[in-house]
Parts: sequence; structure tokens; C-alpha cells
Amino acid sequence: MSMWSSRAVNSSELESQCNNKYFYSNIVSDISDHFSQFCILKSVKDKVKVNKFKVRNFLQFSADCFNTEVSQVDWKAIVETNSCNVNKLFSSFYNKFNKLVNKHVPMKIISNRKAKQLSKLWITQGLRTSIKIKNKLSASGDVSKFKTYRN
Repeated sequence: MSMWSSRAVNSSELESQCNNKYFYSNIVSDISDHFSQFCILKSVKDKVKVNKFKVRNFLQFSADCFNTEVSQVDWKAIVETNSCNVNKLFSSFYNKFNKLVNKHVPMKIISNRKAKQLSKLWITQGLRTSIKIKNKLSASGDVSKFKTYRN
């Protein structure tokens, strides 16, 4: 079938041909002397994987508890079991230390909006606070306070 051909379509053919990247044809009807033409295109858009942004949650972090737990680890046993291979030694150290860090300072998924805010390093926490206040004044309808704060 050439790309610009015209012909009538039955429903079973339509179902079987829809697995291709595109399908086109004419619809024959008794309503008009002209044929209706159609084209079905399959979307080739790949599904975009949404990246989830993660940051460390330091809200409940206690340096004393973390230091105590790090000091309780038997580092000599880790060194003795992997003393021949530096790569294994580092991997053991890294895995143990990373488990402790994840226990005391867990990762937290943040929203895309918060990730976008954090990516703009020139907007400090003070500026964010000022922006919130300005937006609240704008929404409140008090034009004089808004203009004073804005300027």
C-alpha cells in the first residue's frame, strides 16, 4: 500500500493495521459522494522518567548520637578482614559509614518546586521570606502596604 493511496476500510482491517506506526485510509459512507479521509499516527514520545530529588533531612540530627555510634563500630575487625585488598577495605568502610549516615540523616524526597528553589543559589532564605511576605500582602488587597513593602 503506498502512502497516498485511497481505498475503503473494514473494521477488522483497521484493528489489525493499528499496530503499525501509522495507518491511513478513506471511509466510505452513503451520506456524501466524497470520501472522508483519516490518518492514525502512533505517538513515538518516550515516557519521560521523572527524577525525584532527594536531600538529607537534618531536622532530627544529633551530632552526639552520630559520633557515639561511629565510635562504637569495630573498625579493627573491618581492617583485619579486608587488609589485603584496598578496594574491599574502602568498600567495607564506605558501606558501614553510609549506613550510619542514612540512619541518622535520612534522605528526603523533595518536590520539583522546592528543588527548583534550591537550585537558585542566589535566592537566599531571607529573600524567600521577603517574597512570601510580598505575595501575602499582594493577595490581601492592602495596596498601600504592598507598595511600601515592594519598594
